[in-house]
Amino acid sequence: MKAQVFYQGPVAVGASATPTPPGLYYTRVLLRTTDPQSPYGPFAYGLSAHSDALTTFAGGDAEIGIHGNNDASALGKSVSHGCIRMSNTGITRLARVLPLGTPVAIVR
Repeated sequence: MKAQVFYQGPVAVGASATPTPPGLYYTRVLLRTTDPQSPYGPFAYGLSAHSDALTTFAGGDAEIGIHGNNDASALGKSVSHGCIRMSNTGITRLARVLPLGTPVAIVR
């Protein structure tokens, strides 16, 4: 089966100390934030991936996600704690069409 591209554009990935773990994962949960200008943007997908560098993050289990962000200047850089940050417009589009259980391949 050929992969379908749902988004193409700049993203931010994990910093050198907290890299985004490569592998094949899936979308596990979709959250809508109460403040679309939050650091996570309007939506956040939780993936089946977990950080290789952290055991916990913000009170959780260091789950890796794909989410929007409130700093467009971070896109295209390695600055996150392992999550994939994208534009708020991009994550909003994904939230409309990408169902839970969708495979996500993270490659370097």
